Amino acid sequence: MKKNIDFKMRFADRIYKYCFNDGILTDDRVTAIWDSSCKVISKAMLCEIARWGDERGQPYDYEHWKEECKDVRDDLIGRAAKFVAETKKAGMYPDLDPPVFSNRSKVILKSIYNCPANFYVKISFLYPQPGTIFYTTDGTDPRMWDLTGNVSPTAIEVSGKETTIPIQQVTTIKARTKDGDTWSPLHEIKLIPSKTSPVVINEINYDSDSNFNTEDWVEIYNNSDADIVLDGWKLKDSNDDNVFEFSPATMLKQGSYLVVCFDTLAFKALFGSVENYTGNLGFKFGTEGDAVRIFDNDNSLVDIVEYNDQSPWPLSPAGKGPTLELANPDFDNALPESWKASIDFGSPGRINTMFTVMAVKDDHGIHKVPEIFTLSQNYPNPFNPTTIISYNLPKSSHVTLSVYNIAGQLIETLVNRQQRAGTYQVRWDARNISTGIYFFKIKAGDFQQARKMMVIK
Repeated sequence: MKKNIDFKMRFADRIYKYCFNDGILTDDRVTAIWDSSCKVISKAMLCEIARWGDERGQPYDYEHWKEECKDVRDDLIGRAAKFVAETKKAGMYPDLDPPVFSNRSKVILKSIYNCPANFYVKISFLYPQPGTIFYTTDGTDPRMWDLTGNVSPTAIEVSGKETTIPIQQVTTIKARTKDGDTWSPLHEIKLIPSKTSPVVINEINYDSDSNFNTEDWVEIYNNSDADIVLDGWKLKDSNDDNVFEFSPATMLKQGSYLVVCFDTLAFKALFGSVENYTGNLGFKFGTEGDAVRIFDNDNSLVDIVEYNDQSPWPLSPAGKGPTLELANPDFDNALPESWKASIDFGSPGRINTMFTVMAVKDDHGIHKVPEIFTLSQNYPNPFNPTTIISYNLPKSSHVTLSVYNIAGQLIETLVNRQQRAGTYQVRWDARNISTGIYFFKIKAGDFQQARKMMVIK
């Protein structure tokens, strides 16, 4: 197999995919997975230690186990680089780097990248090296797979050392470097421009858990900078005969949510604190896949989501409790990659549990890595009903951002996930929160900080 040039290329492609950029075997990803696994079993280990002791039957304490976890974690760092070096030595990985993708001097590491509208991506070499860049935007490979290793007729050759491509729709770019008969591994990226729909389908509950049966509901979100009266607007599934008409008095304020329910009594019985809902729908959504569509008063299609219960769509919303949540209202909700399975039974009428932000750029559009951890004062403050909380991460960390009342009781957890270094913003919707003083607290690694804010209604 080592003499088969197509097999060797496939092998190198797989190594590059997993060991570079945001690959699963990169230091950040593999240590994050290890940390998460240790956290999951940490409480159980206390019981196991008390019961069994160590591998020799001798008792040892919890700190000993934590040190063992740290030793394994330290050993994981650098493993990908060592593996690449060994495969190069064995002649199974080329000594030729693929081109990189960037925007305004910022290299894009993700294989799926949610970018702003009117985005430009540059294809270039990260460091000076020999060779010519070839790329495609039609989903094909720049390299032929017929044991010749020739350039594909669909490939576009870059004149010089770089080129810039405008991204106006969802685009997959596949790029390689070729020097003589040697090809670099494949570097592939999927770019997803932001949507600009004023009303966005933001969350879908299409198959409730039998133990928490709210019946079907859909959450819509006003992603514009103006209030919208939904007089004459309609919500449909894939069947044009199934129509829900919004009442003439329905107002969707800017930055607000509205839940449309199949059965408002069933919904309210389990989500008693949610007030921004309407119904009843005269139809249910398909449990194996369907469409959710919104039309304005001119019968023009405003937004559509065609989901199903198969990968790459999240699987657990199909009868297991979670809902389908859009990671960010600015993401393209027509794409499965933009959706996540919610925590617990979803977040109707408020910010999604899996809300994801993109790192904030400076005035030149460049992502800058902060030098220190910081938690900024929310803005506006005081506020009603929403505010923005910003924080800086100088390195990849597991971040928890939570809101507490003056008595120290947890009100809501806004963030609970691993995040890369960068500057982040999270919107908190206090629409269902009483007037008063609240505290927001961040924990990122060893860094902790809290600030005070005030809700006024």
